Formats: sequence, C-alpha cells, structure tokens
Amino acid sequence: MNAPDKKRRLPLVQAGPPPDEPDAEDRPPWHWSGIGAVATFLVWLPLAAIAAKLGARIVDQAELGVPVPEGARTAVPLSAQLALIGLQLAGFLVATLSGGLLVGRFGGKAGPKEGAVGGFVAAALAWALAAAAPTPGPGAPIWAALLVLLGGLGAGCGFLGARWGYTRRHPAERRGAGT
Repeated sequence: MNAPDKKRRLPLVQAGPPPDEPDAEDRPPWHWSGIGAVATFLVWLPLAAIAAKLGARIVDQAELGVPVPEGARTAVPLSAQLALIGLQLAGFLVATLSGGLLVGRFGGKAGPKEGAVGGFVAAALAWALAAAAPTPGPGAPIWAALLVLLGGLGAGCGFLGARWGYTRRHPAERRGAGT
C-alpha cells in the first residue's frame, strides 16, 4: 500500500536564471518617459469619458433654467462651462499623476525628471490632437497658451507622481535612480 511515489518533483523556487541566459538589462531612463506618457493616456481616456458624461448632465441641468431668446443658439451658463472644463482638467491631472507614479515606482533608474517628461509629452500629444481637429477653434495665441498651461500642469503632476512613486520603492531599489 505504501509504494514509493514515482512522480518526479520539480523545485518550486529557482535560485536564479539558468547559467546560459544573460541577466535582463534595465531599460534606459528615457524609455520610461514614453511609458509614462502611454500610461497617462490609458488612465486619461476612461476618465475623460466619465467627465464628458458628467459634464453633459451638468450642461443639461444648467440649460433648463436659462431662458433662450427666439432665433438664438442655446446659451450655456459660464458656471456650467467652467464645470465641464474643470472635470476634464481634473481627469487629466489624475492621469498624469498616475503615469508619473508608475514611472517613479517601477522605473528602475528613472525618476521624477522622466515622469515630468512623460506628463508633458502626453499633454503635448493631446494638445496636437485638439489643435488638428477640423472644427473652427480659437486663434494661435490661445492654442499656444493652452500648450503652455497643459504642458506645465502635465509636467508638474508627472513630476509629483514620480516623486511619490519613488518614495514607494523598496530601499534597495532606490539606488541608482535620480531624484
């Protein structure tokens, strides 16, 4: 009844990579700028969709109380417009903060500088997509001001997120990363 078990047992934990495989190389820090920008977009897109839905509700509620003269386009109160812009901006700031957090936490030698670059690149790409839209928009000075504003906010939140992520690293992982 107690016959020896003829199954081969494999070890569960290996000591390290096999001797014929080289160690994995760390990514250069500048790679993490692109990774942070992509992460920012991945977080921002659902937040922007949620903000658009909430903004549409706010605008609908605001339009109910505003009398519109005959022959005029629907007037949206300034408070509703600011709420719509604020919701979208809050989503962008949360997304750049989280993209920077990813860079700071898992970025190897990358630090807050790469988080800031990732946030700025995400803002610049979003700005370029909005500026290239085939709809009439504001003039060039307004677009330039928007790039400076969004780029600065994106870089700042990316920097802060990366600093926060850097502090969340294990102390052994902090060596070699810039602050």
